[in-house]
Amino acid sequence: ISQIDNLNIRKAVEVERSILQHIGASCSVPVGVFATSTDDGLNIVACHVNPNTGDKIVVRRQKLKGKTKEIAEAISDKLLSSVNENIADGYRI
Repeated sequence: ISQIDNLNIRKAVEVERSILQHIGASCSVPVGVFATSTDDGLNIVACHVNPNTGDKIVVRRQKLKGKTKEIAEAISDKLLSSVNENIADGYRI
């Protein structure tokens, strides 16, 4: 598998998944995360939309370097603090 592994894509996917995990999001939670990897680092957009009001919170960061888990925690914390609540609470089954 190492011959077809792409480190940049793997890092982007790891960050996306880690952010969703840190938030506690599942498929029913209105949160989206998109990460791309460049030579300068990771570019990330994370968004939460309140389905009742249409209000949205968007967190964008560019050229992030470091461990994917630490990057994911920083983005997750910023998103959660902007919403002032646990995003996943109202959507748990």
